[in-house]
Amino acid sequence: MATTIDPKFGVNSWLEDELYQQYLHDRRAVGDEWRGVFESFATPAIEAGPAEQLVPLRGAAARIVENMTASLSIPVATSQRTIPVKVIDENRRIINQHRTLLGKAKISYTHIIGWAIVQALKTNPTLNHAYVFKDDEPRRWIRNQINFGIAVDVAGREGSRSLMVPNLKDAGSMDFHQYLAAFDDIVERARRGKLQVTDFQGTTVSLTNPGTVGTVGSIPRLMPGQGCIIATGAIDYPAEYQGVTPEMRAMLGLSKVMTITCTYDHRIIQGAESGVFLGKVQELLQGGDRFYERMFADLKMPHQPVKWEPDRRSSMPGQARPVSPMPPRWPPSSR
Repeated sequence: MATTIDPKFGVNSWLEDELYQQYLHDRRAVGDEWRGVFESFATPAIEAGPAEQLVPLRGAAARIVENMTASLSIPVATSQRTIPVKVIDENRRIINQHRTLLGKAKISYTHIIGWAIVQALKTNPTLNHAYVFKDDEPRRWIRNQINFGIAVDVAGREGSRSLMVPNLKDAGSMDFHQYLAAFDDIVERARRGKLQVTDFQGTTVSLTNPGTVGTVGSIPRLMPGQGCIIATGAIDYPAEYQGVTPEMRAMLGLSKVMTITCTYDHRIIQGAESGVFLGKVQELLQGGDRFYERMFADLKMPHQPVKWEPDRRSSMPGQARPVSPMPPRWPPSSR
């Protein structure tokens, strides 16, 4: 007996599914007509039409199928934050101006965000743990080394694309200069097809960035053996302000924002832990804990980073500026 509903039932398949479950429990629980339908169930044969073809999924594509199927066994939950990116943007601009003068490659937002995630894991180590079932009992897999996975979108033949997630081994022991070199090396090798088996082994936490194709927010699948996966969305002004003129944005003090999500294994990580972790990531990206000062020092940059500060008070459009009262005259006039 098939355990799936015939696709011909369409949007009402939930009803048939509910009745079918009743039928499996007790065949007399449904009417004769439904009983006849369910007794005739069989998995429908898939036949390609004249203009269609069925292509086997092999190699990396088949491995993705296996990973996605395995991910269904993990009970996950997701935390989300939307953070301003003005400080990231300004400090990235300063770094890249300096690196351009030295003839070095520019750094991306992903470089900086990934570095913040690695640093935040040091103060929130439970996000680096994993769940395992061993010796007939559930266990927390405590890992002190951060093997930081980077999702790399690789273009294939005939317009196909595949996602590879190699990792930076022991990223928590690196300074920013070492991290930058390791990051660029593994991305380049992924795109040239030069990755080794060891590059994929032992990943503890991953970062994926669907924002590069305009996705605002994403909840990616979590692979077995990892505690969490972080996703970053597109960097842009909030949708309700995207049609506002640059002058008005400046007057209102608007900043571009980015959505960041943390999807975690709920068996070993709780919502409060995930929320605190994302809060630490935001704190670092806004310059807390001397994040940019240490980054600039690692890159040996002779500059000071931009710091986060609230905007000064200014008048809104159509609102008169407050007039300061005249100071009292002293001594009072004798008139």
